[in-house]
Amino acid sequence: MLLHHKWDRMLRFSPDRTLILAASGESWSTRSIDRLSQSWGERLDAIPQIKGRLVGFSLPNGADWMALFVAILRAGGVALPLDPGSDVANHESTVQSVGGVALIDRAGLKFWKGTAHALPPEICLAKLTSGSTGQPRRFCFSHAEMEADGCQVQRGMGIGADDVNLAVIPFGHSYGLGNFVMPLLRSGTAVALGRSILPRDVVADLEATSATVFPAVPPLIHALATADLPVDRLGQIRLVISAGGRLPGQLAQRFGERFNLPVCSFYGSTETGGITFDRRGADSGSERSVGKPLPGVNVVRSRTGRLLVTSRAVYSHGNRRRTDSGTGCVLLSDYGRILDDGAVALGGRRRGFIKKAGRRISLAEVETVARALPGVRQAWASGSNPAGSEESIGLVVETDLTAEVIRSGLKKNLPKWKRPTRIVCLGRFPTTIRGKFATKELERYLTSRSW
Repeated sequence: MLLHHKWDRMLRFSPDRTLILAASGESWSTRSIDRLSQSWGERLDAIPQIKGRLVGFSLPNGADWMALFVAILRAGGVALPLDPGSDVANHESTVQSVGGVALIDRAGLKFWKGTAHALPPEICLAKLTSGSTGQPRRFCFSHAEMEADGCQVQRGMGIGADDVNLAVIPFGHSYGLGNFVMPLLRSGTAVALGRSILPRDVVADLEATSATVFPAVPPLIHALATADLPVDRLGQIRLVISAGGRLPGQLAQRFGERFNLPVCSFYGSTETGGITFDRRGADSGSERSVGKPLPGVNVVRSRTGRLLVTSRAVYSHGNRRRTDSGTGCVLLSDYGRILDDGAVALGGRRRGFIKKAGRRISLAEVETVARALPGVRQAWASGSNPAGSEESIGLVVETDLTAEVIRSGLKKNLPKWKRPTRIVCLGRFPTTIRGKFATKELERYLTSRSW
């Protein structure tokens, strides 16, 4: 069933169901969101080429976001959610670079004559990723693939119609689409709007909205675990999820002790949607694994050690890796292994190599060795060299230790030619709202200091 047909069915049978609510007490029903969607639809009528073409939009989480999403699908367009936290000035060029014909953001509606061919009618949404080049790359998903991601997430996490998700991550991120937007469309799972990522606001929003499921990212887990809060429980929350980046085991344990709730690691990617989930949170605290594959997801270790993911949620349009039935497959950049119980243990990321004195050095290996040192929470290695001489390794670590202590620890586990020449110690890594390392900032830490 097409996603907007799911919406129409919910409008018919549950017009007064509360789907979105705010801590202020304001709420939006299926009917009220649909009124907004009809209004958006009238504005979209102005776009001459919309069927099968990308319509970029950047709105904050809320009823308008959901209403516009439904309106784009009803008009036959392909929704292209943009990061509301990104540079608004770049939105138009981003949409045009991937073949889009319109942009809707805080500045209003803009459209232009597109040159790209219309996408097949089964395509409903495109996700963007910067990839290794830094240039936006689109991945197109069908109605069935997006619905499959929502189904796999709900089944694997036990999220049902009576749950309420607290949304502090954007609806349009791959994480938000699978955990907020698809469950809302599939089963009417309500979404509570978080005001901010400040710990006190999060706690207040949880109390005010009676949210039961909290999809978070590691920096937010850290902020809550270490904040001076007057509470030792998080409202009615029964499930805390962490995705978007590596969750240190010590942090998961600290959070669990503070709030008497396990943090359950969730692993996924833009191209595949959700992949694995640690449903009980036991492996998250020990860093043994990132959980077992969600129902319907198959994960195997390739000959190179990288993980190969197959499921009905994986993008298939333009994907050369497909099964005989047409299901998409993706060879991830992450290395890993499959444990005896089926859980997936990550073993570093395909970050590339640098050459030093004619020998290849894996940046992922340097990061893995650094993270294994006692007292190190995160590690990030770079092969850039601001001096322009022979390439060398810079390492940024999240730790309370000094660079000399880190350097001493690395001597025991890395040969001299693999050791970083530059080490920066930070109490906390800069991250994006998705929980990813803010790599440009980390690079600046390495290049802005003399060694």
